[in-house]
Amino acid sequence: MNTNHAILLFFFILSINVFSQSNEEAKENLLNTISIETCDCIAKKNLDFKSHDSNKLQLEFGLCILEGYSNNKAEADKYLNISFDDQRSLELLGEQVAMKMFTNCPDYILALTQDTQTDEYLPDSNNFVITGKISGIEKNQFNIIEFKDDTNRVHKLLWLEYFDGEHLLHSDSDFKNLNLEVTYYESEMFDPVIMEYRNFKVITKLSAI
Repeated sequence: MNTNHAILLFFFILSINVFSQSNEEAKENLLNTISIETCDCIAKKNLDFKSHDSNKLQLEFGLCILEGYSNNKAEADKYLNISFDDQRSLELLGEQVAMKMFTNCPDYILALTQDTQTDEYLPDSNNFVITGKISGIEKNQFNIIEFKDDTNRVHKLLWLEYFDGEHLLHSDSDFKNLNLEVTYYESEMFDPVIMEYRNFKVITKLSAI
């Protein structure tokens, strides 16, 4: 290899390293920005960490993280590999933002962690249980499970995160023929269709009976 080729190779390798470091730095700055906006979002909600159960708190945290992601979507599409069809990528985003929140608003993260540990030993009085069959699944940014209970009343349940029994919806069997028991809780969230807040039913558990 002559001297000119060696110099070109050196600068080529150097440019790759600089580009990689630049992307990583931009990604870290973006995650820090999202975490700061998440902290601000949570602060505006004035959450009572003592009276809310961990499921509701985690939902509020998740919605604030998504708000921060949406506010920075152009950069997020460039530096973060996020897909709403990939549950693991959303979980990874939450983990990465949470790590930054330990620096930007540690009190919120510690409060959520403490509340989650407490909930493991206390019964959740805010959960509702119904039995019946699934009549369909509406696939969107957040999937909606249409569930017809034993009185033929149809419930629309938000599928926001992993829940016990989720595998029943991924199996090859026809889940519409299964008799199921569903556990859910209600959470007040903004509905962009009617432009106001209303209660949504969020599924937390599914089991065959």
